[in-house]
Amino acid sequence: MLPYEWGVDFKMTLSGTTQLRTLYIGENTASIPNKTFVNNKNLFEIYSNAATPPSIGTATFGSETYSYATLYVPQGSVDAYKAATGWSKFEDIQELPFQIVVKDKKVSVDRTKSILVSASVTPASATSSDIKWYSLNDEIATTTTDGVVTGMAEGGVTLLAYCGGITAPMKVIVKKFDGVEDVMADDPTELSEFDVYNLQGIRVRTNCTKEQLSELSHGIYILVSPQGRKKVII
Repeated sequence: MLPYEWGVDFKMTLSGTTQLRTLYIGENTASIPNKTFVNNKNLFEIYSNAATPPSIGTATFGSETYSYATLYVPQGSVDAYKAATGWSKFEDIQELPFQIVVKDKKVSVDRTKSILVSASVTPASATSSDIKWYSLNDEIATTTTDGVVTGMAEGGVTLLAYCGGITAPMKVIVKKFDGVEDVMADDPTELSEFDVYNLQGIRVRTNCTKEQLSELSHGIYILVSPQGRKKVII
C-alpha cells in the first residue's frame, strides 16, 4: 500500500518488485512519479481510495497493467479517472465494491484517556472481513485494531479505518484532561447533550441526550458537555 499521505516530493521506486500483484492507494495521494510501477508485469489489481485522480505520467505503470489490470476507484469517480492523464490508459475501470463509513469524521479524546471509535461497511453484504484501525502518528494517539483510541500528547492525528484495501479517515484531537468538576446523582438537567465515558476512561456514547441516558447499563459514568464541563452521574 502506498503511504497514505504520499505527496509530490515523495520518492519511492517499486519497479523492481516483480511479484507485486495488488496495489492500494490512499485517499490523500496527490501524485505518483512516472515509471514507479513500469516493470511490475504482474500488477493486475489496483485499489485507489483517492476521489480525485492522483497526478501520474503516461508510463507510471507498465503496458501489461494498463491492458489487463482492474482499476477500482471511489464511487462517482470512474469518469474522472477515464479522463485523467495516465489513468485513461486503463482498459478496465470499476467502482470500489464497497465503502467504509466512519461514525464520526472528527472526535476528541483527553490525553491519557481512551475512547472507542467505530465504522461500518456499506453495503454490509459486500465483505465478511473486519474493519481494522490504524493511527498515522502514535506519538499523538494510539489505537488498537478494533478501535480503542488512547490520547498520548496534545495535538491532532488521522486514524484510518481499513478493510480489504479500502480506507476511510477519522480526525482525532487530543486535549489536556483537566479532571471532573463536580458530582451529581441522576439529574443532569442543565446539560442537553454530552459525551459519556465509563470509569475506565473509554467513551461509550457521543452526543448523548438526557433522554438517552436510560439506555445505558447501570453504573457510574462521566458526562462531558460541549463546553468541556465534566460531571459524574450514578
